[in-house]
This record gives sequence, structure tokens and C-alpha cells, in this order.
Amino acid sequence: MQERGSTLFFTLIMISLISLLTITMLSIVAKQRIVSANYQRELENHYLLTAAVAKVKSELKTDLRQAVTNNYRAVDLAAISKNGQVVIKNLLAKKAIIVKYKLDKIVDEHSKLNINVASKARLRQLSIIGVKLSDKIYQRRCKQKFKAIEEVQTIKGIASSSYTDLEKLLTTKTNGKININTASSEILESFSRIGSGTADNIIVYRKVHGSFTKLEDLKKVSGIGEVTYQNLKSKVKTNSNLFNIGIKLSIPKRNLKSKREELVTVRGS
Repeated sequence: MQERGSTLFFTLIMISLISLLTITMLSIVAKQRIVSANYQRELENHYLLTAAVAKVKSELKTDLRQAVTNNYRAVDLAAISKNGQVVIKNLLAKKAIIVKYKLDKIVDEHSKLNINVASKARLRQLSIIGVKLSDKIYQRRCKQKFKAIEEVQTIKGIASSSYTDLEKLLTTKTNGKININTASSEILESFSRIGSGTADNIIVYRKVHGSFTKLEDLKKVSGIGEVTYQNLKSKVKTNSNLFNIGIKLSIPKRNLKSKREELVTVRGS
């Protein structure tokens, strides 16, 4: 009788352990399936958005190529707008997915100073940098050139708030020449012999007469004589080929939104 009781007790324990193990295994399998499904969805979303970005860049190149041909101004860039949608086949379910996109901004990289090329004197002219930071930037680039403008944040003394303003003025992507049709007044003032008054005159000329189609047109600007022109002509240009674009993307069906920044090269310099 005792043996039967012991056997029954042992059997009940084994059944309980097996049941518990089964429940645990089922729970693990269920969690793994959820993780796997989420991973697959994230992977799909990544490729869907990447395909949409490629589509937008392709369409923008056509618009920007025309703008480059016409020696556009900063105001012309701001006027370029593009939005729409691209239908992409779902990688796993083989269903059509709609990705909506909207152009958020276009920034001409040649409207900025190249941090690896600009002299200390020019960097000092930027109000947000000044003498101390220009020295630190110069020392850093003598040891190792900046590969990306984000590396400026590693320099002691540059706060995150300052970096937001700096990235609007500095780049690492260009050959160093400045586009006089898109450069801001602060960038124009960084040239020697160009003060705030002359910089404003350049911008007013762009607004009144349209874009500079050739460098010699600079001589028509009040405050720019032959000596100033000769100093400028090797440092400026009238068009660009490299643009930083911001794109807003969404997949409504999946309630997904994303922002991307991309470089678009239109044609060789």
C-alpha cells in the first residue's frame, strides 16, 4: 500500500513537472515567435523606407539638375518641393505597401565653409566660433582631418546647442569653394575684405537681379572693386553639385514615421 502511494505520488510529481516544463517551453516558443515577427517587420520597414529614399533622390536629381543649370539662388532651393508616394511590394507577405514621402529641406553644401580647408582667420569670422574655438579646430585638424562634421562635437567647448548652429555653417564634403548664390551673410562675411555691408549688398543683388551667372558679375555689387574681386574669384563659384536633403517618410498602414537626411550628388563639380 505504501509502495502504491509512493508510486502515485512520484507519478503526480512527474506529471506536474512535465506540465510545468511544457508550459515554459510553449511560453518560450511564443515569445520567440513574437520576437521573430517583430524583427521581420523591422527588417521589412527598413528596406521599404530605403527604397522610398532611393525613389525620392532619383526624382530630386531631375529637379536639381535643372536648378544647377540655371544657377539657382537660396530662394530657388527653398521653392523646390516634392511629395508623393511609392508603392513597394511587401517582402514577406507579397502585398503592396504604400510609403508616403515629403521633402523637408534642401541645403546646398557649397553654401558652407569646409572645416578642413578654411583658414583660422575665416573660422574666427564666424561669430559662433571666435578665436579660442578656431584654434582648437585648427589644432584638431592638423592631427587628423574631420571625416564628418559631427566630429566637431568632440572638441571641448562646443556645446550641443552650439553644434546645431555650427552644422548649418560648416561641412566636410566640398572642395572649399563657396556658392555665392546660396551662401548666407555670415559665410560671405568670412571672406577678407567683405564686411557686413558688402555681404548684404551681395544678397540684395541676388534678390533684385537674380542669380550670379558668372563670377565677373560680382564687380557690379556695391563695395566690390577689382582688388576685392581678384581676392574672391578663386574661392567662389556660381553653382553646386552636392546637396543635403531631409525627407519625411511614413507607412500609414503600419503607423510608422521616419526622418532621413541624405546627400544627393547631381553631377561633377
